[in-house]
Amino acid sequence: MKIARFVILVVFIALMSSPAMAGTKYLSGGPDITAAIAGTNEFSPGQDAAFKVNVENRGLIDIKFVQSGIVERDDLPNTAKLVRATLLPGDAPLTIKSDPQLVGDIGGGKSVQVTFLAKVDENAPAGAYILPLVLEYTYLRNAEQYGQDSITYTYKEVNETIDLPITIKPEAFVAVESFSAEHLNAGNEGYLVMHLKNIGHVNASSAIVKIARNGNSPIIPTDSSIFIGDFPINGTVDPRFKVSISSEAGGQSYPLDVYIVYEDESGSPMTSKMTTIGIPVYGKISFVVTGNPRPIIAGDKQVIEVIYQNT
Repeated sequence: MKIARFVILVVFIALMSSPAMAGTKYLSGGPDITAAIAGTNEFSPGQDAAFKVNVENRGLIDIKFVQSGIVERDDLPNTAKLVRATLLPGDAPLTIKSDPQLVGDIGGGKSVQVTFLAKVDENAPAGAYILPLVLEYTYLRNAEQYGQDSITYTYKEVNETIDLPITIKPEAFVAVESFSAEHLNAGNEGYLVMHLKNIGHVNASSAIVKIARNGNSPIIPTDSSIFIGDFPINGTVDPRFKVSISSEAGGQSYPLDVYIVYEDESGSPMTSKMTTIGIPVYGKISFVVTGNPRPIIAGDKQVIEVIYQNT
């Protein structure tokens, strides 16, 4: 009996001396989400752009309680949960190609990078624009404990929009309004006269008009560049280029690339986007002899008249 009483007493003392399990409780103002485009936010008309957006949660824990009797929380109140990001074009001259992105949870002091693909319009006006970034998420607004073993969570849904500024850079653009071709036959050389207009949004200085072979096109520039000097907005010029045509060319149109190299208003060297035009090429020049020359008597001298016809 004494042994039994001793064991019961030891167990009772052990229970009395072991500490109760402690839990943690947090007080916070909730997530604080910011966003910005990583790297440059300047883009060119016609560019395939990749907007790399850094989404950061700056929400902090204000107070932390650690004491016995508190049931441990599964979520922190400053964590943005199930974040969904959607980039909209706003009034910017571009098309967003990417669907809304599921980012997941962003804890306090953490950040994630989300990439959105877009296409800037070919003739996008230069200027500053705003892209709205819509963020949808939930966070733990309240945790109500009942007794020593149960807790009720209350979550709040948030839908907020963050403005992302971008800039469309002013650039010069070449439009080929008309052209005329001279003697462009297969295996031959000829001339190409173009009427060009600067339809861009910047005055081009020290401009050089260039033409370039497009892939395996049989139109090969002989004179590939012409200096035209100042090329203002809506200005026109009529350069004349010499080109050669491959002997393998057929009677059809072939592509040729046209662009300009220039200095912008700050003196920085720039290259415009290429414009591709179709140039008509004719087949090889061939001749046939028409008529029957008169016979010549042996020992006589005569002038032989031969008539050739260009077929």
